[in-house]
Amino acid sequence: MADISKEFSYPQEGEVSYYQNNSVDPRWGGITKSGEKFDENAMTMAILPEHWKKYKGKQFKVSDPITGAFTIVKANDTGGFKKYGRIGDLSKSAFSKLFKIKQGVGKVRIEPYD
Repeated sequence: MADISKEFSYPQEGEVSYYQNNSVDPRWGGITKSGEKFDENAMTMAILPEHWKKYKGKQFKVSDPITGAFTIVKANDTGGFKKYGRIGDLSKSAFSKLFKIKQGVGKVRIEPYD
C-alpha cells in the first residue's frame, strides 16, 4: 500500500476503487468537484481533496503494474477514499478497463499524461 500521508508525487502506486452512478451521494446531485455531472461511463478519476488545486482537470495514465494494461483518465472529482488507504477512485468504466468490476479494488500505477 502506498504511503499517502507524504507529498503526492508521481509516479505513485497504490490501490484504487471505483464508483458508479448509483453510489454517488444524492445530497450533492451527482455533480463532481469540477462542476461536471458524474458519469460512470466517462474516463475519469477522483483524487484526494488536498491535491485538487494542483491536479484538477489533468490527465493521468492509470496502469496495472502486473499486466501492463492502462487507461487514460481525467481528474474531475475528489473523494474520501484516503481513510481506506486508497490513492484514487476511478469511474466504473475506467476501472473496468483494468480489472473486473466484482474485484472492487485494484493496484495501479498513476502517472501524469500529456
